[in-house]
Amino acid sequence: MKTFVSPARFAVLPLALASALPTFAQTQNTPQLKETVVTATRFAESATGLTFGVSVITADEIRKSGATTVNEAISKLLGVPARLDLFGGGNHTLDLRGFGTTANSNQVVVVDGLRVNEADLSGPSLSGIPVDSVERIEVLRGNGAVLYGEGATGGVIVVTTKAGKGAKRINTAQIYTAVGSYGLRDVSTSATVAAGNFSLDVAANRRESDNHRDNFHSTVDGLSLTGQWSNDWLRMGVRYGRDAVESGLPGGLTAAQYEANPRQTLTPLNKGSIDNQRQGIFAEASVGDWQLAADFGSRTKTYVSRSPAFTYQYDVKASTLGLRARHEVTGASLSNALVLGMDNNDWQREVSGAYGSLSHSDSRAFYVKDDLTWLSTGTRLSVGLRSERLAKDGTSPIVALEGHQQAWDLGLSQALSTDVTAYGRIGRSFRLANTDEFSFTTPLIPIKPQTSKDLELGARWSYGEGKAEVRVYR
Repeated sequence: MKTFVSPARFAVLPLALASALPTFAQTQNTPQLKETVVTATRFAESATGLTFGVSVITADEIRKSGATTVNEAISKLLGVPARLDLFGGGNHTLDLRGFGTTANSNQVVVVDGLRVNEADLSGPSLSGIPVDSVERIEVLRGNGAVLYGEGATGGVIVVTTKAGKGAKRINTAQIYTAVGSYGLRDVSTSATVAAGNFSLDVAANRRESDNHRDNFHSTVDGLSLTGQWSNDWLRMGVRYGRDAVESGLPGGLTAAQYEANPRQTLTPLNKGSIDNQRQGIFAEASVGDWQLAADFGSRTKTYVSRSPAFTYQYDVKASTLGLRARHEVTGASLSNALVLGMDNNDWQREVSGAYGSLSHSDSRAFYVKDDLTWLSTGTRLSVGLRSERLAKDGTSPIVALEGHQQAWDLGLSQALSTDVTAYGRIGRSFRLANTDEFSFTTPLIPIKPQTSKDLELGARWSYGEGKAEVRVYR
């Protein structure tokens, strides 16, 4: 699938913007923005010289906006198109760069360094993450395959909690409550307890709503705990999270039924639930010129849909291991940052009942990325490569999918002034069909991998207390 904006029409925009904007950047005594730090690069660094565009919102911006869920913050503040799912719990299908039904398979979602994508057509659950626990959300639009692997063609969404940002923790507590239309009742609370080098972060939320249909009442509960120990060079800890959704399932309507009563349901007894649990350990260390990090997490998901005549249920077990290192040296005229990493993902889904099935997906990958910056000119050259081995199979009479895929990207950014940077990059991304896609195709006929060749040009401008960015991509 290809998302396209005509280069003939828009390719001049970054250059036109870059040439025009410095004229306006000369205003004296204008308040300046704080430096934007991103972690979508797998390590925290300044966004100023990146060879691609990243949009960032912070906890303060989320609080001021009144967003009550992570999905709402992403769609309203970062402009990511979103569609409500079939449950009433406020979870959305987010869609970077217009992949529609397959959006969940063409973007990667990361929470505190761990990938939370499913290996079927369902999407990751973000509605149960207490919004008060979020420190920032970053959206990398476009190819993120070198650092994040399969399915990062549309981009990457990175959610970092306050406990996961690595800053010194202080004692604090807060509570938020809200009521709204359709019987909305929302309450969330968070607290941090710090003593010496130890800290414990706790966040919980509960959200109830009747929603806009009959038999669509929903309840969402979320809980997260992070305990950690840190000193001036080492941070390590454990995490636990759980979120659960209970919802009525009002079902679909014909056009005539909708015209007669858009709130009605033809399935007043249908109910559903989703329960997610996740746990993990993490460690970060600074040793000389090296930054080292390791994350391990496992999670389970139980999905149940009930009607008077039939019950459908499946259980997911998944685990993720990530090891990465960054080495940075700066000389008189050059700065070089090298990132090395390894990812291991394992996913299994078991469907219960007479028509049960077992599906499995795993991947193992190594990646390297190097950024070379000429300090005197503000020129940055970025080169990255990823090699990933994937295997997917199921109990249906099909050929198992296996593949060895590579992703790469080459990027260049150039500072045109202290406030304006132009950038461009080309790259390759990939994915194999997910378990739902290959389960419903002709038996014994393998599906070829999806590959994408990506081109992006852009320019970013910082002015006073604001920022502007334009991107053209194919």
